[in-house]
Amino acid sequence: ALIGSGSEISIDSKLYDVCCFTNSSITRAQNLDRKKTYLITSEAMFFEENDLDKLNPIKGYSKKHSNELRLRKYSSIDNSNLNKLTIIRGNLKKDIRERLTKKNINAEKVILISSKKQWFLLLKAMGIRGTLYFIKRIKGKKNKFFFLFSLISLRNLPINLRPSTGIMTVIISINEFGTKHNFHISGINEGNNETYYKDFGLGEKQSMNHHFDSLYLNAIKFDKKITLTKI
Repeated sequence: ALIGSGSEISIDSKLYDVCCFTNSSITRAQNLDRKKTYLITSEAMFFEENDLDKLNPIKGYSKKHSNELRLRKYSSIDNSNLNKLTIIRGNLKKDIRERLTKKNINAEKVILISSKKQWFLLLKAMGIRGTLYFIKRIKGKKNKFFFLFSLISLRNLPINLRPSTGIMTVIISINEFGTKHNFHISGINEGNNETYYKDFGLGEKQSMNHHFDSLYLNAIKFDKKITLTKI
């Protein structure tokens, strides 16, 4: 099962061979079994208060309120007991393993995904046909230029072009388990283009920055026969 934060349905882990949770979606889990619990997170989930200084406040909230909300969300993965933890790296110049200790996260295996590795996984999941499908359908010359420039230089994409952590969960899982696996999916690319903070106290929805998630998913489906069954 591939689980994101775009739904509030509880997930019974006993029903699935493996559960791949995205960021704070692990709070949706019931009956967690360490042997089959995977967590895929953005590096931001390891931010501390001093790392938030350069971030703009969440729309409609003060800087203080925004920081409280973000830190509450980041704390949702504290004390996790995992089989595998995959962290998608960004620009945090900190020792992630030190942060793991601070957050009391135990994982049998920890994988750090660099920007180059992200590109490798993305292109492998989309394939040549899917990549061409994606490029052809990118709206705006500026977006197309930045995608191609980032691809050639293997740099991080601008955030509006970047696949969300939820889509990266799909991409990583396809690469690991293969396309013949029957994937059950919940809370990833739900089509509402909103990210949920309800579980963390403010009960608000905020617009997502990742505008191309549906296109990434369609590009993968264009190249590969995969089964995504909605939970």
